[in-house]
Amino acid sequence: MRLKLFVLLLFVLTLTSGSYSQTPATVQAPSPSAVVNAVLILRTSVSSKSSVGQEVKAVTKGPVTLPDGETLPKGTMLLGSVIAVVKHSKATPNGAVALDFTKAVAKGKDPIDVIVKIEKLSADDQNDEKTELPNSNGHMVANAGNSGGLAQMQSQANDRTNINGKVQNTSTIDGVFFSPTNKGAGAAFAKDEDVYLDSNIQMTVLMRLGAEPAK
Repeated sequence: MRLKLFVLLLFVLTLTSGSYSQTPATVQAPSPSAVVNAVLILRTSVSSKSSVGQEVKAVTKGPVTLPDGETLPKGTMLLGSVIAVVKHSKATPNGAVALDFTKAVAKGKDPIDVIVKIEKLSADDQNDEKTELPNSNGHMVANAGNSGGLAQMQSQANDRTNINGKVQNTSTIDGVFFSPTNKGAGAAFAKDEDVYLDSNIQMTVLMRLGAEPAK
């Protein structure tokens, strides 16, 4: 009888131990590949006269909650660089500058890799109205996202063909036009002159965790 009770007790203990060893159900975390909206304030003045590789800084205008649940506080620094320029000249009348942001650095924390895509440029606290590009000579990188991106910036800088109508421009800064690009955060340009982006310009962006693959 004692042997039977011992065997039964051992069996119960085995089942109980097995139940505790099972992996508990987990709550699926948000995908780090998801994107979030953010507003950045440029802290470095850049222009089409800038040098490729020049460091560019921006800060978050408000707190940003990343897809993994981490929150970047207001004032978090975004680090980037100028990745391409087209200087105004007779041969290339439309000046252009392309930017990229790759790191977010919150105070007291290690830098994290981010991918940033600019959706709109505006003066700080400017409204969300959008303007349109002129019919010709103002669309230097308007189709860069579908035509090889920055590899064609130089040739597009002198593209003076009529595009038969107007295309949407997501810059509300007088004299500055903006377009997305395949690589980097996007490019700003000006018609028939060099383009200048002063510090305090506001950038509405999409942001996600990770690093862009090398091309």
